[in-house]
Amino acid sequence: MIIDKTVFPIGPRNLSFLRYNNLTTVEDAEVISFNFNTFIYETSDKEIEEFIQLNKIIYIDNTYEVLETPVLEKLNRLSKIDSIYCYYIPAKDTDLKLLSKLKKRGLKCFPKQYFIDYAKFYTPHYRKRRDGVRVPMPKKSYNCLTGKVNPTRTFLIALLSKYKLLQYGYVSYFGENHTEYNQSNNNINDFNNAAYLSSRAKKIIRKELKQIKLPIVADANLFGDTLSHTKDFNAELYDAVDFVVVPETYGCTNNDNFFPTEKTIKCILMNKKFIVVGNQYFLKNLKKYYDTYHQYDISHLTDWCDTSYDALPTLEERIIQVVNIVKDNIRIKK
Repeated sequence: MIIDKTVFPIGPRNLSFLRYNNLTTVEDAEVISFNFNTFIYETSDKEIEEFIQLNKIIYIDNTYEVLETPVLEKLNRLSKIDSIYCYYIPAKDTDLKLLSKLKKRGLKCFPKQYFIDYAKFYTPHYRKRRDGVRVPMPKKSYNCLTGKVNPTRTFLIALLSKYKLLQYGYVSYFGENHTEYNQSNNNINDFNNAAYLSSRAKKIIRKELKQIKLPIVADANLFGDTLSHTKDFNAELYDAVDFVVVPETYGCTNNDNFFPTEKTIKCILMNKKFIVVGNQYFLKNLKKYYDTYHQYDISHLTDWCDTSYDALPTLEERIIQVVNIVKDNIRIKK
């Protein structure tokens, strides 16, 4: 989304889908734009009130996350909010009663699926030799770029390891100690406390983690913002494979928000077949959204395999079925 007003941004902007044409000083800015984390945790109510008293327009940049209750609670504490604009991804668990109250007080709301609606902000990048010729990566069956550690992704990697499938893909799983300092560093053993994984699944994870040498890397040895959220991405990892395994952000049974991210969007941009480790009916909702709001049928990228995994009731079942699809479609050299 292109913003033509003069803006003074506060907080990191690398994940944002707001683009500012006219950056200026805080004194001269029409708009003070806050990263939503900065708005909630790093800026006092008094500071916000002072900007409002100076007749500044306030933007809350929540374009890359669902709208969470702390944002609404902070807004509710402010005496005047009719000059505040909130850009966010909608969620089922948003406090709709409080949101409605804030709208009546003048809050301007812009809910969108920003990752989808502004997918054009992502740019495929290819490496080139000094003579300008592209250097393609060797062909493999699939890629699976996991990002941050969580129990879902740990189980996925453990199953791929169990069935000797890691060698057929460009896979990344960094573990705990191979992340940039500013990344949340979840504990690899968190799977032990994941109620949605069975004792059998946890047993598989424990066994496979003893055999896996970390980090597992596809094209980088360290995980961080420059790898996961840059708008330029390594297109070779998509061109070099037949399909992509997408471990989506909300790939767990305890969150049923529809929240597609760059993990899925890059596959669609690259016209690459994919399977998703997501929450129940993620694929159904994704296809419906593209059809309804973009008049684009993506079924050629999703229905190349049995998509019944999308309706399975538990995360564990969905991951097992996804890995079964990988097993059935690997490229084996003879």
